[in-house]
Amino acid sequence: MSSSPGRIIYICDCEAHAAPVCEVLREHLHYTVECVPDAQMANLATPGTLLIVDLPGEKMEQAIRALRRRHAEALILAFISFADEAAERGCLAEGADDMLAKPLSTARLELSIRNLLKINRLQQEVARLQMA
Repeated sequence: MSSSPGRIIYICDCEAHAAPVCEVLREHLHYTVECVPDAQMANLATPGTLLIVDLPGEKMEQAIRALRRRHAEALILAFISFADEAAERGCLAEGADDMLAKPLSTARLELSIRNLLKINRLQQEVARLQMA
């Protein structure tokens, strides 16, 4: 089984924030990533796509809600500012699978991606077994 997602879409409306994160994903973690400025542009997500959402405040929760409605099987990782418990609850309530607080740690980002991929593989295996 593959240890990398079929696709990572990083949703961030601030180029100054997006560039270094995309560089870490590409250069240090060796993932293929597409950077888009808003959730509407992530409309080509397929099952197994990892959607990383990095938007401010309510915009984050609205984006996660819309993405979860359109892409029920996609993996959603939210980047929140600092350790904001209200933002964590909001993101999880809207359907995020995991979240990371800024400032980001490359090691923690890699672990989160790996864990989400493990969960995804297990869900696919359960679905396959249920079909058998």
